[in-house]
Amino acid sequence: MIASERVLTGSTTRIVATFVDESGEGVTGLSPTIRVYDRVADAYLKDDGTWVGSVPVGEEYVMTETDAGGLPGVYHFDFALGSTLTGYDVRADGTEAAANRYQEGEVTAVASDEGELHVAFAMLANKRVHTISTGVDVVMDNDGVTPLRTMTPTDGGEDTIEVEPS
Repeated sequence: MIASERVLTGSTTRIVATFVDESGEGVTGLSPTIRVYDRVADAYLKDDGTWVGSVPVGEEYVMTETDAGGLPGVYHFDFALGSTLTGYDVRADGTEAAANRYQEGEVTAVASDEGELHVAFAMLANKRVHTISTGVDVVMDNDGVTPLRTMTPTDGGEDTIEVEPS
């Protein structure tokens, strides 16, 4: 199965599928095809980058074989998302040589801005300053000095604390 994922509009995502034989070993040398369907526009992506209202015959994209850490049978396809919010159904066909011939997944284009992604990453990876007396956390930018967000706790009632970013 192809992993379903959420990707920012206007960006590129890599769709990965692994095809195996009856014994579970990766199959190399395939030319698997991939079909991308835009659920909102009700259209299929052709190999020339245009969208059409019916399934393109013989015009599906071919996935590229990858040597992913020495694991055989791994193939990928890089897909550029449009600038609108939409959902894409993805179907890869590894041909009859693969025991798991058909694999499906979805890509959902979501809106966000780079600033919010930067803050989300900073919350996990950057320096934070916690003031014990107030319980306030300040998340710092990559420089370790510039505050990005201040997290102020308040009484949430029922033995809970709520944290509001500002």
